[in-house]
Amino acid sequence: MLTAFHTAGLDVRVSVKRHSFTVSINGAPIYYFDLLGRLLGGFVDSRNYVRGLNGRLLEKRASYEDGIKGRIRRELSGEEKQSFLATMYQRILQIADGLQQGVLPAPDEPWNPERHSGLESLLRRVYSPEQLDQDARRFQTIYRPINILPPDQYLSVVLQVTEGCSHNKCTFCDFYKDRRFRIKTDAEVTEHIAQVKQFLGEAIVLRKTIFLADANAIVIPQRRLLHILDHVHHAFAMEPREQTDHNAWKAAHPTSFRGIYSFMDVFDSRHKSEWDFHALAERGLRRVYVGIETGSDKLLDFLQKAGRAQDAVYAVRALKEAGVQAGVIVMLGVGGDRFAEEHVESTIRILKAMQLGKGDIIYTSEFVEHPHSEYAVLAGVQGIRPLTRREMLVQREAIRSALTFDEGDKPRISNYDIREFVY
Repeated sequence: MLTAFHTAGLDVRVSVKRHSFTVSINGAPIYYFDLLGRLLGGFVDSRNYVRGLNGRLLEKRASYEDGIKGRIRRELSGEEKQSFLATMYQRILQIADGLQQGVLPAPDEPWNPERHSGLESLLRRVYSPEQLDQDARRFQTIYRPINILPPDQYLSVVLQVTEGCSHNKCTFCDFYKDRRFRIKTDAEVTEHIAQVKQFLGEAIVLRKTIFLADANAIVIPQRRLLHILDHVHHAFAMEPREQTDHNAWKAAHPTSFRGIYSFMDVFDSRHKSEWDFHALAERGLRRVYVGIETGSDKLLDFLQKAGRAQDAVYAVRALKEAGVQAGVIVMLGVGGDRFAEEHVESTIRILKAMQLGKGDIIYTSEFVEHPHSEYAVLAGVQGIRPLTRREMLVQREAIRSALTFDEGDKPRISNYDIREFVY
């Protein structure tokens, strides 16, 4: 439902959807909210902003460097973030007060006092900066930091049934250095699910899928994992795997979810058989994401990543045989100039061997080197030069152009920038 009107000297448009609402003021700024009134993001002064449930506020804007289009990403903090939120809240209150005092409909907009009264009530839901800060602190009592998700899962309901990474030795990754890997007990999983549902409230309808976190939840022993999935099914309505009318199902089950998703490390994939994956698929597992990073075993050794490239082929084929889709993640530029040629050639070979098809995803992710990471130290000692962004994009094009698929059975190939993740 879109309602346009004039109030307090402002041209306002409010768009209300089943899962969220948007407020546009004089064309811009534009603010986005979930149904509880939490700010999700906005478009202000020609810049995009995304706010996470954890309170982070990320600014994104286009940039050009050496003739290449890119994006600047910057996290707002301190006074700058509070100023942004305070301005947003004051603008929304101004509109709500105007609705209370009376409005002028936009041209050709029918006057509907009941609708406008409902809009005032909706806008007064919007969280103040203090409420957002309190909400973010509550989030931190429910979750350990959620460091990363695949891009197509940014709007999932994350359930941290494990904490940390079962390997946690890769030189390039510092996401889980602050915690040991552990699997939560049944009691902890039950309590965690209850807290997540209560925290999200009616705004849960914005979320489309369930994501089992942290880094390698599929490593959970099979019987235990099946039991956890039973917990999930008891708490959430899952769409049937095969259905003829998706829209009809959603209308009848507004808080249903399109399956369960998770990460898996290839080094431990042989602990799960094809029949294990079949059993997981029957309980709603739709896609598993495998960070292969590279197809080169030499580069995997340099990265101190467990497993061989061929293990990734085994894992993906086992998933697909069980009817589970695969999300394969490749890093562009990792290994720098020393491994550049071998990285591209080996990665192409491994991706071809996986026999990916419709429903699968290949993500190419530009490598972000952290200055004080173990990787940066080792690369510096060995004289490895980081690739420029232009060189990374050349790698991406080389990989993409070498992959050929049947028109009706090809995976989606997409970019993945870890710097844009906010949950």
